[in-house]
Amino acid sequence: ELAALSLTASDEPVVVGSTESPDYPILGSAAVPMSGFPGSDAVVTVLASDGSALLMSTCLHGPTSGRAFEDYLGHVGIEPGGATAVVLGQTQDASFPVTVGTLDTVYSGATDGFLARVSLSTGQILAATFVGGSFMDDPTGLALSPSGTVFVAAHTESPDFPMSPTGYDTSYSALGDVGVIELDGNFAGAGPGIPLHGTFLGTPGDEDGARLALSPNGTVLLAGSTNHPGFPTTLGAWDTVFNGAPALDAGFLSCFDPTLMSLIHSTFIGGDGLDLCLALAPD
Repeated sequence: ELAALSLTASDEPVVVGSTESPDYPILGSAAVPMSGFPGSDAVVTVLASDGSALLMSTCLHGPTSGRAFEDYLGHVGIEPGGATAVVLGQTQDASFPVTVGTLDTVYSGATDGFLARVSLSTGQILAATFVGGSFMDDPTGLALSPSGTVFVAAHTESPDFPMSPTGYDTSYSALGDVGVIELDGNFAGAGPGIPLHGTFLGTPGDEDGARLALSPNGTVLLAGSTNHPGFPTTLGAWDTVFNGAPALDAGFLSCFDPTLMSLIHSTFIGGDGLDLCLALAPD
């Protein structure tokens, strides 16, 4: 399953996703073949701009033998210069190849997110970190800032999801919250397990699917879904009333300042049925 796509400055498509195919195409001096174990491996593949040639293709996984894990990638961003990509996914593999000095080098939960920088010429993992806490964490959004920092959004069921003490909301609520964090260009934060900035966005209900984008002025936009009428909205927002039926989600759009300390505006988006926000782009 190929789940996300981005283009280099030369219009070369970079696709990411997962594979269960032992003969998935591999190319690159540091590229890693499919593990061959049950489950799926994350993949990064680069094609020529006209689709005529494979330029690089690699799997991302750990060395654990006898594994039956699921690794996948759902998000990709191309860094300035076009030589590397930042990719975001989910793993069940405690041996996933994270690198020293990053936010979190210890696998913690039932599933963890992971963030990796991959060479688009060789397939080498240049940096990687886990992103998650003690329970299930599912990354849902990725954005690269002009200053070189990296923003990650996730659906988390982990009260110990990595968090900044200065965020808008530093406490996990219940069932499943949005967690959004900022890391530096080396995937490190203010200290071990502490991002540069971070906040939860949640209620006693369930928040999910938060897509992430940065506006030209640096504010952080999140679009997702909630099933709780107490979701935070702001005075003067377009729709401050939860319209969904019981057990059905309503969409939301929320905007934070660049430090994730202040909720600038937040609104519901939807009617009285099921509403899901699945993609987001700034104007």
